Amino acid sequence: MTVAVSKDDGLTREKILQSAIDAIDSHGEGALRIVDVARNAGVSQGMIRYYFGDRDTLVASAMAARFGQRYGFKLDEFAHLASRCNSSMEFRLAIEQTLSVVFVPERSRVRLERNSDIGNAKDHSEFAEQIADERNALCRNLAEVFESVQQRGLIKESVNCLHIAGLYLSFAHGISLWELGPEFLSRQELVTTFQEMLFAVLFE
Repeated sequence: MTVAVSKDDGLTREKILQSAIDAIDSHGEGALRIVDVARNAGVSQGMIRYYFGDRDTLVASAMAARFGQRYGFKLDEFAHLASRCNSSMEFRLAIEQTLSVVFVPERSRVRLERNSDIGNAKDHSEFAEQIADERNALCRNLAEVFESVQQRGLIKESVNCLHIAGLYLSFAHGISLWELGPEFLSRQELVTTFQEMLFAVLFE
């Protein structure tokens, strides 16, 4: 039977992906069943196969999308804060506010799981490519936030905004190294040092 649906129906695809992400979060990727994802998304199993083909592709796509959600945590709010800044000091405060929320101890488990997703992608080329696509999109979106304030003269004209975005994503990934076992370096001290380095690069 042919499923009558437009490939441009991104909303349906997103509903399916979110349903799959919820299933993976609740029971793990091994327990994901297309019938359950379809029921929770309010679509037919045929619709899922139309968009994703098979279960393995659905799982890989859902895990890549989850990776993007976790790395992009608070990005929309940061973009909104940045759009309202009228001075360098206001943008400094926007960065401080965002970092204080993103790197709270309560999100430690999420950060470790996100890094595990990267490890799982290493030997699965399709999954790795999807993870890379999510990473690149996040990097571009974050760079656009910095470019928008740069155009308004709130950060140095010489700053490479794409590099700043890449640096942030690298720090967000690497900080998990210090969240295992007894504390050797303080998470908060590392975040503070990163913030100071960022400010030194961004502002006069």
